[in-house]
Amino acid sequence: MAVSKVPADSPALIPNLAFSNTTCSAAIDWYIAHLGATLLMKMPGPDGMVPHASLKFGNAQWMLHDVSEQFSMPGMPGPGPARLYLFAEDVDATYATALANGATGIMPPADMFWGDRLGVLVDPFGHVWSLASRNEVLDEAAIIERMKSMHAPAAS
Repeated sequence: MAVSKVPADSPALIPNLAFSNTTCSAAIDWYIAHLGATLLMKMPGPDGMVPHASLKFGNAQWMLHDVSEQFSMPGMPGPGPARLYLFAEDVDATYATALANGATGIMPPADMFWGDRLGVLVDPFGHVWSLASRNEVLDEAAIIERMKSMHAPAAS
C-alpha cells in the first residue's frame, strides 16, 4: 500500500515547542485549561519527562517535548526559539536545497521509528526545522513499542 508522504490528516507545518526541567506536562495542562487545546497524544517518559506530545488548537497542531539528552538529537539546541516540523514530498531533496541555500545541517535525513523519514537543520535565521516525509503509518501502540525497544538494555 502506498503511503502519502504528506499525511492527509496532518497539517504540512507543525510548530514544536521545547521545554526544560520537565515543564512540558504543566504547559500542556495550561494550554488545555486556558487556551482551549485538545490533547492528541502524550508519550510518557522517565521521571515525569515528556519525550513527545501533540496538541490541537482548532485546525492547527503543535508538538511539544521536554529537552533531554536521552531523547534529543545530538547537536539539537535546547529550549528557546520555536522548532518547526514540516512535511515534504521529498525530504532528501528539500534538505539538500536548504543546505545549498545557507542552512546548517544537524541531522541528515534518516528513517525514524515513528514512520517518518526525518532530517533536521537550522535555517540562516536560527530557526530549527525538522523536515519529514511519511514512510509508513503506525498506530500509537506500535510507535511506543518501537521507542521502548530502542532504549531497552542490550542482552548480555
